[in-house]
Amino acid sequence: MNEAFDLYNRDIKYVKGVGEKRAKLLARLEIANVYDILHFFPRSYVDFSSAVKIADIRPDETACVLATVCSEVKERFVRSKMTIFKLRV
Repeated sequence: MNEAFDLYNRDIKYVKGVGEKRAKLLARLEIANVYDILHFFPRSYVDFSSAVKIADIRPDETACVLATVCSEVKERFVRSKMTIFKLRV
């Protein structure tokens, strides 16, 4: 019983694949140990498992579509870590 308690309270940076850098990012989400990560649930979830026709999408709706790209992809960097891709489908 004590072993499980120790595992839950283990600092997240010691979990394989996490490390110091990612532990700092997780700290912003108030995730400090294994227990915290196991009990962290996203605020929202968008289901992209089923595609819809482009004609059926309403304005301001987030959707998943299947399309064939018919033109060259044009890439535009807007700001740090944000890129806009323009293409014809």
